[in-house]
Amino acid sequence: MRIDLTLGLRVAQQWLLLLQQFNVISEGAGGALFPSNDFHKLQMSVIYDITPQWSLQGGAFTTFAGTSAFQENGIVTGVWYR
Repeated sequence: MRIDLTLGLRVAQQWLLLLQQFNVISEGAGGALFPSNDFHKLQMSVIYDITPQWSLQGGAFTTFAGTSAFQENGIVTGVWYR
């Protein structure tokens, strides 16, 4: 099962703060080949509006909790077009 939560907050006219949480929880007890696992990631980004059509995104993410899951840390970059 996957549950994603997103909160966007416009902190200034051209700046958007984006806070996201991604959760994956396996269903059932699992087995020897595919054990039960879960992980929970948090991602924070800022989006800057260059023009009304184009924006740039920069941020970071981390796995803050989990069972039988990898610890992942990284950066996020993006270009948005409306």
